[in-house]
Amino acid sequence: MSGDLTLTFGGEALILMPERAVFRPPPAGGAGGTLYVADTHWGKAATFRAAGVAVPPGGTAADLARLSRALRRTRAGRLVVLGDLLHARLGRNEAATNAAVAAWRAETADVRMELVLGNHDRAAGPPDPAWQIEARPDPTPDPPFVLKHFPEPDPAGPVLAGHEHPAVRLAGPGGERLKLPCFRLTGRIDDRGGEAGAVLTLPAFSAFADGGVLRPAPGERICVIADDEVLEIPLRKGQRRIQ
Repeated sequence: MSGDLTLTFGGEALILMPERAVFRPPPAGGAGGTLYVADTHWGKAATFRAAGVAVPPGGTAADLARLSRALRRTRAGRLVVLGDLLHARLGRNEAATNAAVAAWRAETADVRMELVLGNHDRAAGPPDPAWQIEARPDPTPDPPFVLKHFPEPDPAGPVLAGHEHPAVRLAGPGGERLKLPCFRLTGRIDDRGGEAGAVLTLPAFSAFADGGVLRPAPGERICVIADDEVLEIPLRKGQRRIQ
C-alpha cells in the first residue's frame, strides 16, 4: 500500500500506516486481519471545553473518519485499541461525542472491536454497550504478540502498546525543526537472532494528543509519519535492528 512501511516483528509482517495504525494481514491474504491503534482519546476536546478551555469541536469526528479510511484500506475484520479509548468521564458524557461514535459504530458494525484497558479508560468508565466494544485486561495475549497499554517488555512475547504518544523532532538543512509522531521499536537481539524484550509502541491515534519527544537510544528503530508516508529514520552507526 502506498505510503505504508512493512516490517518483520514477532516473526510476522506488520504494516505501519500513516493513519497512525498497524495492520496485521490475515495469514491467507484477502479480507480480514487486525488493525491496531492506540490512544484514541475520544471526547478529549469536549473535556477541555467543559473545563472552560476554548477548543474547536470536530476532533473526534475527524479521527473517526481517519479510522474508517484505515479500515477500508485494509479491509480489517478486527480493530483493537491499545488503551485510552476515552479521555475522561466528562467527554464520555458529551452528547456530540456520543452521537459521532454511535453513528461511526453503526457504519462499522461488521468489524469486531476490542479495547485493552488503559489508565484513562479506568477513570472514564466503560464504553457505551451500544458501541459493541469488548474490554480486555492489560496484558492480553494475541499470539505471537502480547497486547498492552503501557510499553513494557513481557516474557510471554513481543509487545504491541501505546501510552507514550511517541514523537521525534527533526532538524532541516535550513535550521527548521519539525515534530512528527512516530512508531518506536525497542528491544535487543539475542545470540540466536531472536527478539528479547521487544516492544512496538504506536503513536497516539488522536491528533489532539500531544506526544513526548524521544531521544532514540542505540538499538531502537524509529519510523516517523510524514504527511501520508511512514519513513524509517536512518540508524546511527553501530545501531542494530530488531528484525
